[in-house]
Amino acid sequence: MKKQTTNLLLGLFLIVSFSAQAQTSKPILDKMCKAIDAIKTINCRIDSKERIGSKYVKKSMDFRIQEQPKKKIYMKDVNEGVEVLYVDGWNSNKAYINPNGFPWVNVSLSIYNSKMRKDGHHVLTEAGMAFSAVLFRDFEKKMTSRGQKLENFCTYKGSVTFDGKACHHIEMTLPDFKYETYTVVTDEDFAQLCKRKIWPEYMIREKNKFYSTYASKGQKILIPNAYARKAILYIDKATNLPLFEQLYDEKGLYEEFAFKRVKLNSGVAAKEWTEDCSDYGF
Repeated sequence: MKKQTTNLLLGLFLIVSFSAQAQTSKPILDKMCKAIDAIKTINCRIDSKERIGSKYVKKSMDFRIQEQPKKKIYMKDVNEGVEVLYVDGWNSNKAYINPNGFPWVNVSLSIYNSKMRKDGHHVLTEAGMAFSAVLFRDFEKKMTSRGQKLENFCTYKGSVTFDGKACHHIEMTLPDFKYETYTVVTDEDFAQLCKRKIWPEYMIREKNKFYSTYASKGQKILIPNAYARKAILYIDKATNLPLFEQLYDEKGLYEEFAFKRVKLNSGVAAKEWTEDCSDYGF
């Protein structure tokens, strides 16, 4: 009886293992991108962990985001109470901020302002899930241009439960992750250059000890040959959306994002994109 039980467990293990290996990642990732493209509005909490220097900075933010037809974002820091409102084309394209502290007045800042980007890797408009689709498509494009198949770098690790939801667990690894020398072609705002090239701006600035606003023609900088050396994704089986992401560089964990309390396309009233909304503290 004991031997039969052992054989049964072994058989189940082999079946589960074979199923995980047989599952391919690309169809799941393609569905993820399509699901992200279909997002009109999303309400969620984003718990982040980003490496700043030698330390990790953790934040918890509540977001209301409109992706289409134009970007609109309301964000509130769960712990600090800071509120930010950004509407594409409004307020001279600046973020409107309730600092919930000194100087005790609402202020407007460019999303690229150093105060807006303090202790974080990304600009405000990269908040949400859309950037995940951008990164995956860029990674696939880079692999294709090298004559390599995406499947060679993606591994389906099976199922995992995250925030009470059944998810696909996928890992993408680039064994030859390295830095290469890039010569700046023309004078350009460095943040815009990184956005256009889909480069990890903070990582490059840190690697080159470069903190200027502009990159100069002829300047040589070290850039990674991919956004990350390794990526871990938990993709909701029901919605096909990425609920958990980790990105690694040569030092280890670079950044982590967890999406919780996700509500899709539930509709956001027009007043919620104004500073006069009664839900806000502006």
